[in-house]
Amino acid sequence: PDGLGNDQLKMLIEAAKIVNSNVTIDEVLNSIVNAATSLTNADRGTLYIFDREKGELWSRIIRGENIEEIRLKLGQGIAGWVAENGETVNLEDVSADERFDSRTDLMTGYETKSMLCFPIKNKDELTVGVLQLINSSKGKFLQTDEDLLAALSAHAAIALENASLVQQLLRNDRITYLGKVANFIISDLRKPILTIKHYAEHIKKKNITPDIRQVLDMIVEQTTNIIGLVQTTLSYSEGKTILQTKVQSLNTVMDEILEMLAEYVESMNVKLFKKYGKDVYVKVDKKELYQALFQITKNACEAMPEGGNFYISTAPEENSVTLSFKDIGLGIPPALKERVFEPFMTHGKKNGVGLGLPLAEKIIKEHGGEITIESEVGEGANFIVKLPIYS
Repeated sequence: PDGLGNDQLKMLIEAAKIVNSNVTIDEVLNSIVNAATSLTNADRGTLYIFDREKGELWSRIIRGENIEEIRLKLGQGIAGWVAENGETVNLEDVSADERFDSRTDLMTGYETKSMLCFPIKNKDELTVGVLQLINSSKGKFLQTDEDLLAALSAHAAIALENASLVQQLLRNDRITYLGKVANFIISDLRKPILTIKHYAEHIKKKNITPDIRQVLDMIVEQTTNIIGLVQTTLSYSEGKTILQTKVQSLNTVMDEILEMLAEYVESMNVKLFKKYGKDVYVKVDKKELYQALFQITKNACEAMPEGGNFYISTAPEENSVTLSFKDIGLGIPPALKERVFEPFMTHGKKNGVGLGLPLAEKIIKEHGGEITIESEVGEGANFIVKLPIYS
């Protein structure tokens, strides 16, 4: 670019090489920020990725030993304004600008003086990210700084889109592999599982004691659930689920599902407490709903490795009913709350592949409902499911 000296051009070329050599999102974020702060002599920097689908910006930053995720609504703060308008903002004194949100400074004790906020655009001129640089060592950011970012941004946009593509391909590969595993289980293990179920049902017809009958009932129930879970997982990997819905009393369905969950919950040293509101009718596939609620329950029990209490309640509203599943576990860090429904997210778990909650979310959504989470670190988590009331 015109106006740049030889040293700056060398730095720019080197920065472009580093940016394009990374493939993961976190590596790309760090390399772009490091390159931009070095090129412009900024004290700090943040690169926000624009999630067009959700209408928000997000970034991950390192604080001590922790990685924190920041999320901004489109139009929120200066970075949000830049994402919304696609224009550069260069301020010598941010405190004089009404778009500046000073809450971060108040919380951290850091004083933001000058700021350069630059939109990262792809080849179609769509904003894919916003680069925010703070406190130039020169007192203010110059036109040459904007020129440097303009040159760097083309490489940054390509690197961001490539990293996102790699991430999506890896995710698709894992889902495809999952489908193959589920297919293997269905084709090779279905027969022995069904044989166990058949013999259990056969013995139940004999003259047996109530204790043995109860054990056989549990075997039949659990073998049915295993086949159901594998079939649901296979459907998830193929991107299709066929629901067999029926209008049913919610409280009756919940009682039947909780009865099926009781053995597992007890084995995890967890006490289950239920509180139902006024009964309503819902149109659901009970087997699929069981799979969703089992995954939520399993997640809650795993969050309480030493055992604890698990509270389930229902509360009907005008057109929907809210189901609440609250544990007293460790809670979920703010940076991970937005990602708990992402496939293969296994933060803090020794076992599992991170598909339980995404599976639950898919089933709930296919019932016309939604699932959200409320959580604070150290205060447990509350999974909230909303289902439409049948009328």
